[in-house]
Amino acid sequence: MAEKDLVRISDNHWEFSTAVCSYEGIGRFVAGLFEEVEIVEPVEFKTFVSGKMEKGLRRLRED
Repeated sequence: MAEKDLVRISDNHWEFSTAVCSYEGIGRFVAGLFEEVEIVEPVEFKTFVSGKMEKGLRRLRED
């Protein structure tokens, strides 16, 4: 499965690169691990995740 898309960079660092049909699923994965994950590219994905997280933070602050 995803193993073919993983490259070990060091003992604690991995790079995952794959094609996706939509940012929704991988965006949820990244949002769940946002302190552990660095988005390298594309900038459109960074913008997508940032927008989703900002929207979620606004909803938290409304309560």
